[in-house]
Amino acid sequence: MASNLLYLEHYRVAIFLPLSGHSNERTPMKTDLQPAPASATSKDSSHLNLNKGDVRGYGDSFDKATQSYWDTFYGKQKTQSPPSQFAAFIASEFKNHSLFIDIGCGNGRDTLFFSYLGHDVIGIDKSSSAIDFCNSQMISSKEKLSAFMRGDVSELDLNHPLFKAITHRKKLIYSRFFLHAIQEQKEDELFEFITQICQHPEDAIALEFRTVEDEYNPKEAKAHFRRFISPAELQLKLETQFKLRIEYKVQGYGLAKYGSEDAHVCRILASFKP
Repeated sequence: MASNLLYLEHYRVAIFLPLSGHSNERTPMKTDLQPAPASATSKDSSHLNLNKGDVRGYGDSFDKATQSYWDTFYGKQKTQSPPSQFAAFIASEFKNHSLFIDIGCGNGRDTLFFSYLGHDVIGIDKSSSAIDFCNSQMISSKEKLSAFMRGDVSELDLNHPLFKAITHRKKLIYSRFFLHAIQEQKEDELFEFITQICQHPEDAIALEFRTVEDEYNPKEAKAHFRRFISPAELQLKLETQFKLRIEYKVQGYGLAKYGSEDAHVCRILASFKP
């Protein structure tokens, strides 16, 4: 379908619009950037495992190295992947939420899957390569909003016109395999943003992330930063600090298989209901 391409200021955002007339406790973490023990490592025999204090000390150098990894990773993407197991589960649970916001959307496979099902979607990722690929796969329809923006979760602006337009819409904040890829400080900033943008009483959050039980399991992907999260600690934070209500929580194996890897993950669905 023919479409106009609208770029919004401040963020790298592409929105396709139709042309007129067309239709457990945290495991102690290492501080020396050394590989994990050989007996418990991934295919490439290492992974980076840092706590918040360690990461803060590396500052911009750490952020640049992390972004470089993901830009290279998504720069190799040529064809779209099938949606994740989590996306299929969430699609059946939130049929009546008209807008899905995918935080850390990566190659957009889940974002676009939700769009195929008729939801408006917004995908956010810091990787330029990821957003470029998502835009190349963009769905164009006069009925739906499909938007991808490049941005750091700690710098999302509530006054951005895209966010101002959807604050009071019934929405789902979706984030799969993203929380464990960012520092805990950024995680807190993300939830602060979410609590401000979610002004509809039926807004909800869907999370899937690696747990502390997954730290030394074999990994498919090349070594990069991963933060292994205690589901109990995260639940406590969501309930006490951000006043969310946990509606569903499950953890274990068999939920996020990828090649030969079977990560130990946790899924949390939360609402803003009192």
